[in-house]
Amino acid sequence: MPDHFIITVFVINALWLAWMTLWFILAFRAKKTVYRQPWSQRILYLLLGISAYFIMRWGHGLNLWSLPRSPATEAAGIVVCAAGMAWTVWARFTLGRNWSGLITLKENHELITSGPYRMTRHPIYTGMIIAVAGTMLALVPSVRGIFCWAVIATAFTIKLLQEEKLMLRQFPEAYPAYKAGVRARLIPFIW
Repeated sequence: MPDHFIITVFVINALWLAWMTLWFILAFRAKKTVYRQPWSQRILYLLLGISAYFIMRWGHGLNLWSLPRSPATEAAGIVVCAAGMAWTVWARFTLGRNWSGLITLKENHELITSGPYRMTRHPIYTGMIIAVAGTMLALVPSVRGIFCWAVIATAFTIKLLQEEKLMLRQFPEAYPAYKAGVRARLIPFIW
C-alpha cells in the first residue's frame, strides 16, 4: 500500500472521527424531544445505511471498474469530504437546539429558514451525501464506491421525504410557504 494512500486513510478517518465527536457533543445541547418517529418508519433508511457499510467493507466483487488511485484523486476526495462536513456543521449550528439525528419534534420546535436552509431544505443531508462522495473518491474510486454512495443517497432521500411530512403537519402554513421559497430539497437551485 503506497504511503500516500495510508495518509489518505488516516486523514479521512480523522475527519469522520472529528465530525462524529462534534455531533455527539452537540447532541447534548438539543431541546427535549416531544415526538419521535416510530421504528417501523425508520427501518428502511437505517437498513440502507447499514447495507452501505457492508458494501463498502466487503463489496469487492463490485470493483468492475475503477479510477486509478493517485495522490490527486485522494486529495480531491479529502477536499470534497471536508467540504461536505463543513456544510453539515454550518447547518447543524444553524439548527441549534432543534436538531435531532432521528425524525423528531422538539419542545417549542422552530422552523429554521436561515443559513444553508435558505438554499436547500435539508442541508445536513446534502453535506452528508457530499462527504460520502468525497470519502468514496478518496478511498474506493470504483463501481463499489458509486454503488455505496447511491445507497446512502437513497437512504437520505427516503428520510427527507418522511421528515417533510412531519414538518407539513407541524407547520401547516409556514412549511408550504418555506417550500415555495426554497424549492431545492438537496441540491441548491436544482432539486
